[in-house]
Amino acid sequence: MSVPFNPVCTTRRTDADMSSSPWLIVKANGDNDMDVAGAGDAPIGILTSNVVDATGLSPAEAYLGVQIGGIGKVKFGGAVTAGVSVKPDANGEAVAATTEGDIAIGYAWETAADGDLGSLIIARHEIGS
Repeated sequence: MSVPFNPVCTTRRTDADMSSSPWLIVKANGDNDMDVAGAGDAPIGILTSNVVDATGLSPAEAYLGVQIGGIGKVKFGGAVTAGVSVKPDANGEAVAATTEGDIAIGYAWETAADGDLGSLIIARHEIGS
């Protein structure tokens, strides 16, 4: 597995339990927080390994690291081939983005199987455009 390279990271507030969500794709939600992305959601980045249960914490206490650029680590939810566009599945894991209109988080940097931790180039784009 490749390691993150030239990461562009930020922090994002959450009020959700993210303690079991490292390396998953995240989205912004309507109250300026983040949640794990689901199928069809527009991704904003990948949660890093610094995760917590933020349920009940004040907003000042619940900022987590999110990688938004560079080559990052992600959990794959299906088999993908290096170079394929990837998007979040229902669990926030990376799967192939093949349908026109899919919003991809980036491109698989390496071939991976379901459940693998692997690398991707973070480059958000829409399939077919």
